[in-house]
Amino acid sequence: MKQRKGEIPDFLGDLDELWTVDDMASYLRKPVSWVYDNHKRYFHAARAGQQLLFAPAEIKAWIRGQMWPK
Repeated sequence: MKQRKGEIPDFLGDLDELWTVDDMASYLRKPVSWVYDNHKRYFHAARAGQQLLFAPAEIKAWIRGQMWPK
């Protein structure tokens, strides 16, 4: 089914709860600087002013894709 403009893609999950950079760093057990340095490479982020926000479902899906064996 084609996604309509303004519609949220299914892979983003529920956007009622978004993670901040601090939430991401804590979840991934990485420094906050790593999240800032690598977010464009690995994750989609929404910007609210200067704050980056992430969809937890996308982050968890990315981690599942990194697990072995495939």
